[in-house]
Amino acid sequence: MTEGLSLENYNNTVVITADRNGSTAFIESIKRNNYNSTVEINLGECFSQDYGNPSPKFWNEQIYSPPQVIDAINIGTGKQVILKCLITWKNFNESYFDIKSKRKIFLYRNMFDSSLSNCLGQKIGTWHNDMSTDTHTISKEFFITVLEYRIKKYNKFLDKILDWTNEIVLYEEYNFKRNIPLRKHPDRKKIVSNYDDLKEIYNEYAHTINTIENDILLAKATL
Repeated sequence: MTEGLSLENYNNTVVITADRNGSTAFIESIKRNNYNSTVEINLGECFSQDYGNPSPKFWNEQIYSPPQVIDAINIGTGKQVILKCLITWKNFNESYFDIKSKRKIFLYRNMFDSSLSNCLGQKIGTWHNDMSTDTHTISKEFFITVLEYRIKKYNKFLDKILDWTNEIVLYEEYNFKRNIPLRKHPDRKKIVSNYDDLKEIYNEYAHTINTIENDILLAKATL
């Protein structure tokens, strides 16, 4: 590198969230209207390490290890980097909080809808723009496994996330851009035959989930 010339450019955006929280649509919504790869790099889920099946094959491809990518970003690319990190990845750890960025966004979606979306994605193998009206039954055991894993991850990392973030976005309140190529299914209640049964199971975890969500709301109010 030429002496005196630095590639440092920490006008980066890092989104920390969990899977099925609408992060792909969110990233599309916060990118520049006229995305220009000469000044902006969307790395997306460059650290992705999937834990569910069926899943897209590329999810298990890891060309570069997370430390290598984090070091490269922190040295500087000369461009604005946008990327997301999911606490529900197997390989998520505290090193992700060390990525230098201007916007440190925590995106949260209620745990019932996000857990249900995860179950459906794994069951039918469609992760985006599922507009099918076919009916599915999600086993109670499967739903509990997904929900409890999500709760476990929030309990492990939430305090650190709330110390790290300078911007908290609630999925249910965010106005996504209309011109993005991603669509939310209009009504999961119509396609999940045992929706109400799963909601009853979810309500059994209300105390734990309410504690998590109250902490998020309190932190959001102070930003």
